[in-house]
Amino acid sequence: MFDDLKDFDPLLHERKTLKDIASGITVGPYLVSMLLGLVTGSALLLGIITATFAATFTLTIMLGKNSKHTKLVAAILTFSLWSTVTTFWAMFATVPSFDAIHALSSIVTVTLTALLMRFWAGRLYDKALRVMNERIRKARENGTYHDPFESMFAHGFSKAGFGPGFGTRSGAQQRAGFGPNNPRNAWQKPFEDDIRRARERAAAQQQAGELAKAYETLGVASTAGKDDVKKAHRKLVAMYHPDRTGNAGTAKMATVNAAKDLIYKANGWT
Repeated sequence: MFDDLKDFDPLLHERKTLKDIASGITVGPYLVSMLLGLVTGSALLLGIITATFAATFTLTIMLGKNSKHTKLVAAILTFSLWSTVTTFWAMFATVPSFDAIHALSSIVTVTLTALLMRFWAGRLYDKALRVMNERIRKARENGTYHDPFESMFAHGFSKAGFGPGFGTRSGAQQRAGFGPNNPRNAWQKPFEDDIRRARERAAAQQQAGELAKAYETLGVASTAGKDDVKKAHRKLVAMYHPDRTGNAGTAKMATVNAAKDLIYKANGWT
């Protein structure tokens, strides 16, 4: 499920791809161009290379931003344009003598161009992020938003016994798709009966343990009748009454009375 997150919202994949394209096409080639400018002092060569990668970047964004093979498109365009420039230069150009002024101007041109293209790529990245956030906001408002990570955690909470609504938000956000009443959370319904039965069993086991402890406190069998329980209770009350034991018997008296009340309640006695 998590391998296809880009299908959940394509912009999650698209915005990363735009950033990768910007980094790959602006930084590496321009460093190479800068070195060539230093060695040859040729503003013409630098201008051709700069134009080549500006065109590559633009075509990649135009043709590949909605494609699953964006990086392949970028690689093909880059290779094709590089081949064209290299062939053109080998056939029609010669390397001029070194000119320090041309070399310096080339470095400045390359640096400014790279910074501008990085800024442009950042603008595209931010735009993709804004569009993605807007899609998510609208999806939450109309109740169609579904986050696979949130579903995973909700499922874990349900299986752990916290209930289908545990950890979710309320009010408008419940209606927006976070609560158990959302049709997208219908998968939780089959687990509700299991959770309820598990809770009932746990409560019954706890009650049975407390009841057994109450009979043990009064010193009677679990099959004892009301008269036997009442007799045992009176005997213990007389034994631990504060008039005889002082404050030391207060806690024991409370335990004895609680045991008697629990047994009466469990058997429906009054």
